[in-house]
Amino acid sequence: MLTYLTSTCLPAYSTYTGTDFSAQDVFDVGWFQPTADGWKSGDQSVICYAYRLDEEKFKGSIKAG
Repeated sequence: MLTYLTSTCLPAYSTYTGTDFSAQDVFDVGWFQPTADGWKSGDQSVICYAYRLDEEKFKGSIKAG
């Protein structure tokens, strides 16, 4: 899964935010993945998401304007 994170989620973060992931220290990236049974049943979707490292809430979007 780490390969997926580095090859898909991190580039998606940079494209979405217009910011190089490694050049910032506010957000981290995580993912949701289906269970093993779900994967076998055809649920093969992985969702990447960003969250604040300090766990503070934020309003708005991190999308590049």
